[in-house]
Amino acid sequence: MNGTVLKRKDFLYVSEKYAFITSVIRDVLHSNGFHEIFPSSVHKCTSSVCDGLKFSDGKNFYVINPDITSCLINSITESTAKIFYIAEKLDSYMNSSWQIGFEIISPQESSNITDTLKTAITIMEKLGKTRFFIDLGSLKIWEDLCMGVKEFQKEIFEAVKSQNFSSILEMSIPEKTKKSLLKTIELRTQNPPLPSIQEIMTEINDERLWFDASFINQKEYYTDIFLNLFSTDPTLMLGVGGTYKTKISWGCGMSFSLENLFRLIGGDIL
Repeated sequence: MNGTVLKRKDFLYVSEKYAFITSVIRDVLHSNGFHEIFPSSVHKCTSSVCDGLKFSDGKNFYVINPDITSCLINSITESTAKIFYIAEKLDSYMNSSWQIGFEIISPQESSNITDTLKTAITIMEKLGKTRFFIDLGSLKIWEDLCMGVKEFQKEIFEAVKSQNFSSILEMSIPEKTKKSLLKTIELRTQNPPLPSIQEIMTEINDERLWFDASFINQKEYYTDIFLNLFSTDPTLMLGVGGTYKTKISWGCGMSFSLENLFRLIGGDIL
């Protein structure tokens, strides 16, 4: 069925594919000690809750189907947990997407990252897909580069997030700093300059892992490490994730796009 173009009216076929994909992922997660949770679709609107459709009942503001991780961060009270969810997500324009995500919570931040990577790799292989890559990015490398130009850090971060690298050339910062920033943007390697990431990649020992300094994931709750899982044939972003801090512990997770996994396995949705 690769390359087949499907219309949304073929919802039974799409649903069957979604069911197959989620059953495979569920089996992997259950066998690795994860517990399924069922997040509420409506949350009170706070500064920490990302995305979703905002509305008011006249007294309070709420969000429908927001980013699940942003809701979990302040609600998880355990120092150790392995959980996953399947949920619909809305953006502010009412665009809907289904995702299946998993979170690993423990005080050991580095092991959270390696376990997240191992789990993501297992999921892809169980789905019968081996031609993919996982890029690791780092907030720390950009924080270090901005040490001498702290007043421009927000602008620099926004330029990297939006991939608008040319705007860095227009900033009133030293030429040496501009060169360092632009050189870092071009850095994609399997020998990262950060020892902590090198240690993780050495432990995983998978040629599909790369360090890519050219991206900063959009979510404000990520503390350092970003993860992007994508296929190249066809080119699809399949999963995103990263590290974050809960109230009493550390977390790392990844959410998969069911729509893009479907495209990879079964065809296209119009």
